[in-house]
Amino acid sequence: MDGNWVRRCAGEVGELSEQVRGLAAGLGAARAESWRSLAAEDYRATLEEQQRALAATAAVLDDARAALEAHARAVEDAAGGPLGALAGKAAELLGLHP
Repeated sequence: MDGNWVRRCAGEVGELSEQVRGLAAGLGAARAESWRSLAAEDYRATLEEQQRALAATAAVLDDARAALEAHARAVEDAAGGPLGALAGKAAELLGLHP
């Protein structure tokens, strides 16, 4: 596993977070519709719950992205240090990378 691969994963998680935020915004727009009835109020309440859940999911994805980016930096730092050469040689001997 190298830092670039982890960074790509972080980017994908970030993209997913943005998609989830887009869904949450869509639910917000649906809640803003002006039709009135008992069913409409129940529907709006359900949309609000789903919107909150999506916002929480996006926040968790943001945290995951930050953790992946920190991990990528740590992998790169370790690879650049004295143990990095040793780890690279061990990975080569084990056939983990060319």
